[in-house]
Amino acid sequence: MTAQLVIDALIELECDAFATLTLLYMNYQPLAFIEGIEGIGRDFPLHGVGFHPADAVRRRLVEQILPAKYIQIKPSISLSLQALKDTVKNSCAE
Repeated sequence: MTAQLVIDALIELECDAFATLTLLYMNYQPLAFIEGIEGIGRDFPLHGVGFHPADAVRRRLVEQILPAKYIQIKPSISLSLQALKDTVKNSCAE
Protein backbone atom coordinates (compact mmCIF):
# COMPACT_ATOMS: atom_id res chain seq x y z
CA MET A 1 0.00 0.00 0.00
CA THR A 2 1.39 3.37 -0.96
CA ALA A 3 1.75 6.23 1.48
CA GLN A 4 -1.02 8.13 -0.33
CA LEU A 5 -3.45 5.21 0.07
CA VAL A 6 -2.67 5.10 3.80
CA ILE A 7 -3.31 8.83 4.10
CA ASP A 8 -6.56 8.47 2.14
CA ALA A 9 -7.68 5.59 4.40
CA LEU A 10 -6.97 7.70 7.50
CA ILE A 11 -9.00 10.56 6.05
CA GLU A 12 -11.84 8.11 5.41
CA LEU A 13 -11.69 6.99 9.07
CA GLU A 14 -11.77 10.62 10.19
CA CYS A 15 -14.92 11.05 8.09
CA ASP A 16 -16.43 7.98 9.77
CA ALA A 17 -15.62 9.45 13.19
CA PHE A 18 -17.23 12.76 12.23
CA ALA A 19 -20.30 10.96 10.88
CA THR A 20 -20.54 8.98 14.12
CA LEU A 21 -20.53 12.10 16.26
CA THR A 22 -22.98 13.85 13.94
CA LEU A 23 -25.40 10.92 14.01
CA LEU A 24 -25.18 10.75 17.81
CA TYR A 25 -25.93 14.46 18.03
CA MET A 26 -28.98 13.92 15.80
CA ASN A 27 -30.11 10.98 18.01
CA TYR A 28 -29.51 8.39 15.29
CA GLN A 29 -27.72 5.07 15.73
CA PRO A 30 -24.22 5.28 14.18
CA LEU A 31 -23.92 1.50 14.00
CA ALA A 32 -26.74 1.53 11.44
CA PHE A 33 -24.40 3.63 9.26
CA ILE A 34 -21.70 0.96 9.56
CA GLU A 35 -24.23 -1.81 8.93
CA GLY A 36 -25.11 0.00 5.70
CA ILE A 37 -21.46 0.06 4.68
CA GLU A 38 -21.18 -3.65 5.50
CA GLY A 39 -24.27 -4.36 3.40
CA ILE A 40 -22.73 -2.54 0.45
CA GLY A 41 -19.62 -4.66 0.95
CA ARG A 42 -21.69 -7.84 0.75
CA ASP A 43 -23.64 -6.69 -2.31
CA PHE A 44 -20.69 -5.09 -4.10
CA PRO A 45 -17.46 -6.81 -2.97
CA LEU A 46 -15.23 -4.44 -4.93
CA HIS A 47 -16.56 -1.30 -3.17
CA GLY A 48 -13.63 -1.27 -0.75
CA VAL A 49 -10.99 -1.52 -3.43
CA GLY A 50 -8.63 1.42 -3.21
CA PHE A 51 -8.38 3.66 -0.20
CA HIS A 52 -11.38 2.54 1.85
CA PRO A 53 -10.47 0.89 5.16
CA ALA A 54 -11.77 -2.60 5.83
CA ASP A 55 -15.35 -2.66 7.09
CA ALA A 56 -14.20 -4.34 10.33
CA VAL A 57 -11.82 -1.43 11.01
CA ARG A 58 -14.59 1.08 10.37
CA ARG A 59 -16.95 -0.79 12.73
CA ARG A 60 -14.31 -0.94 15.46
CA LEU A 61 -13.71 2.81 15.18
CA VAL A 62 -17.41 3.57 15.59
CA GLU A 63 -17.76 1.13 18.49
CA GLN A 64 -14.79 2.80 20.23
CA ILE A 65 -16.33 6.26 19.86
CA LEU A 66 -19.86 5.27 20.94
CA PRO A 67 -20.67 5.56 24.62
CA ALA A 68 -21.82 2.13 25.86
CA LYS A 69 -25.38 3.32 26.48
CA TYR A 70 -25.84 4.04 22.76
CA ILE A 71 -24.75 0.65 21.44
CA GLN A 72 -28.10 -0.99 22.27
CA ILE A 73 -30.30 1.83 20.95
CA LYS A 74 -32.59 0.68 18.15
CA PRO A 75 -31.85 2.39 14.82
CA SER A 76 -34.44 4.84 13.58
CA ILE A 77 -35.29 6.17 10.14
CA SER A 78 -36.07 9.82 9.48
CA LEU A 79 -39.53 10.69 8.23
CA SER A 80 -38.03 11.95 4.96
CA LEU A 81 -36.21 8.67 4.33
CA GLN A 82 -39.31 6.66 5.17
CA ALA A 83 -41.36 8.76 2.74
CA LEU A 84 -38.75 8.20 0.03
CA LYS A 85 -38.73 4.44 0.69
CA ASP A 86 -42.54 4.34 0.51
CA THR A 87 -42.55 6.28 -2.76
CA VAL A 88 -40.01 3.94 -4.34
CA LYS A 89 -41.86 0.88 -3.06
CA ASN A 90 -45.17 2.15 -4.43
CA SER A 91 -43.69 3.09 -7.80
CA CYS A 92 -42.16 -0.40 -8.15
CA ALA A 93 -45.51 -2.03 -7.35
CA GLU A 94 -47.25 -0.29 -10.27
